Amino acid sequence: MSFFRKKKLCFKCPICECDYRVKIDPSEFTKCDYQYRKDTSIITIQKCNFCKVVMTVVLSQSGIIKAFDDKWEQYEKEYDEKTKTLEDQIAEFEDILEDNPNDHETKIKLKKLQKEFDKMEDSYCTKSDKYEDRKLRWQEKREDKFGA
Repeated sequence: MSFFRKKKLCFKCPICECDYRVKIDPSEFTKCDYQYRKDTSIITIQKCNFCKVVMTVVLSQSGIIKAFDDKWEQYEKEYDEKTKTLEDQIAEFEDILEDNPNDHETKIKLKKLQKEFDKMEDSYCTKSDKYEDRKLRWQEKREDKFGA
């Protein structure tokens, strides 16, 4: 009976945007087990035949299928966690300075944290730009080989 419930779902590689199809029964994927996206179930992990990126294909609870580059998702998650921690620390030191605006040690620590935060943001922007450039290059290669 589940044969009739199977659906062909389409998704694209997150880097080169090559088209893929998978035939699944969406009702079989109820466990939300993809750590980088809330309310999604992992369908499969596979390598793109064209750009060779390892992609995790997930199905959302609303029935949308999408592929992700786990390496990039992990980097973004780590970046978000680190920036959240730094933002919390900066807010903590700013609160201390509100109560005691002449605390020289706290001012130094706050400046150091702000520099670290700025450096991390700059690094993220650089890496993000490189990632987007890489995606564009692979998309252009795909278009050259297969057409638009």
